[in-house]
Amino acid sequence: MTSFRCHLFEILTVFTVFGAFRQADAGDFMLVAAYHNNSIFAGSMSKHLTDLYSLPLQGIQGPIALDFDASENMLYWTEYDANTGRGKLVKAHLNGSNHMTLLTDIRVAFGLALDIEGGRVYWTDNTLGQIGRIPMDGSGSKQIIISGLGRPRGIITDHDRGEIYWTDVGDDSIGPRIEKANLDGTNRVTLINDNIVWPQAVILDNAAVNLYWCDGELNTIERTNLLGNNREVLINLTIYAPIHPFDLALYNDYMYWSDVFKESLIRVHLNGRGEQIFGSQRFAEIRRIHIQTEPNYCDSSPCLNGGTCEDVVNGFVCHCVSGFSGVRCSKNPCDSSPCLNGGICATSPGGFICHCQAPYEGPTCTLDPCNSSPCVNGGTCIGSATGFTCRCPARYGGPTCTFVDGCVAPPMSDHVRLLERDVTVFTYGESATFTCDNDYTIKESADHSVKRLCLSDGTWSGEPVECFPSETDPADRSPSVVPIASGVGGACFVVFLLIIVVVVFKRWKRQREERVVDVPAVSYHHNPPPSYIPPTRHEPPGYFPMGAINQGFGTNNAEANVVPVKLIPPREPRIYETIVD
Repeated sequence: MTSFRCHLFEILTVFTVFGAFRQADAGDFMLVAAYHNNSIFAGSMSKHLTDLYSLPLQGIQGPIALDFDASENMLYWTEYDANTGRGKLVKAHLNGSNHMTLLTDIRVAFGLALDIEGGRVYWTDNTLGQIGRIPMDGSGSKQIIISGLGRPRGIITDHDRGEIYWTDVGDDSIGPRIEKANLDGTNRVTLINDNIVWPQAVILDNAAVNLYWCDGELNTIERTNLLGNNREVLINLTIYAPIHPFDLALYNDYMYWSDVFKESLIRVHLNGRGEQIFGSQRFAEIRRIHIQTEPNYCDSSPCLNGGTCEDVVNGFVCHCVSGFSGVRCSKNPCDSSPCLNGGICATSPGGFICHCQAPYEGPTCTLDPCNSSPCVNGGTCIGSATGFTCRCPARYGGPTCTFVDGCVAPPMSDHVRLLERDVTVFTYGESATFTCDNDYTIKESADHSVKRLCLSDGTWSGEPVECFPSETDPADRSPSVVPIASGVGGACFVVFLLIIVVVVFKRWKRQREERVVDVPAVSYHHNPPPSYIPPTRHEPPGYFPMGAINQGFGTNNAEANVVPVKLIPPREPRIYETIVD
């Protein structure tokens, strides 16, 4: 039994030290003023500030003190610009909207507190030694309710008792102290002024029966009742030196504080044990902190249609199931009937999907695939659930009727004509009729026309069609030819035929104009004969006996018997002209 009690005591001690009996509520969050970061951060207490983020506050410069009005979702804070030596009092929603500057004629406001029920915001001015107040809505003018202080720092309000509490580190004429007064600054009372050096912050516990403060010089966290009695040191921070606590926040049996010498927030149990860094964010000189307790917004199950609720800073977020959206997952994307032309809407992870009726398509079934007229050459477009189909006319094929399905009509040359003039493509097995111009005829046809058949390979049957002039023999004339071919081979064949036609024509023309003179060959001796030899017989002048030519010549050019011939006198030449057709 003794052993069991010891172990139970150890377990209870561990739970007490680490606050296991008091878990952070899901809706609660912390606000942190980081002076040199020029930012105010917010993070969930239940997540140990792992979701900490910088609030979108425009133009913030050197934030110091802050407080929060949950009823209006409004944040109030003070700033200090070291370059100008002046400060200001500002307010805005956590999302940065409704940004408003309340004061610009203050100096270093180290403390700020709201009297929400009274509608006023209080601040301390460390430089001017004052405490002032102004309406929270910005109406009216500021009111200095206490002056002549040393260097006032932290301040809090207690509306139920109608009092304010503040710390003062003092100056040459006034020593450090903790004081209180009425909300209007009257009835000022000193609570603590001995054994105190640098009181930075002051807070009340949740029951508002004890007053807590931290001393940045003595490095202690102490408490007393609201009259300044029953004073005790709660936590001695000297064991964590170097340290200089600046602000305090009490939450679920833990004391949290910011420290000038530390880059992180620190917390310790109220029994003085279990000191630890809270959160992972590294700050540049933390100033004031504020912990806001709020209800767990997810307790009311605000998320609809199976959505999952997550509590976040100052609100909640619904994680919606597939197909639903909106702040509470109340929006079904199909409720607005986005699918047109008979389309059926279905929810999806990205929103919705439309199952379209043919021939429509697109995200909302508004697109007809035939609207763009994809079928050419007279093709008819037919829409379908998968797109479109082209019904092509004769002689065309392919997805959009662009392919020729048959034989292309050949280009016509001179004097050759196609009877089917309006047809550009002939189907397989279809015939084309060729004719000739007037005064021209086709050699193989008696009626001046001839047919060619479109073959299955896209070429034409038969030889090229030839047209000849009617008055001449077709065998002796250059024909006009229609090349019945297609493709690259057909083009080469046409060029070849044209070359043949040109060659034949030139040859015929040259032969017609050519004149040939037949001059008989004459045998002669090495010694030239006389220029004139009298005839031995009575041959007519100009008569050349053929037997006299090349008679009696040997291979060794020996002298031969020569038959005299009569040469044509140069003065009276006669030439026998032979015309070769």
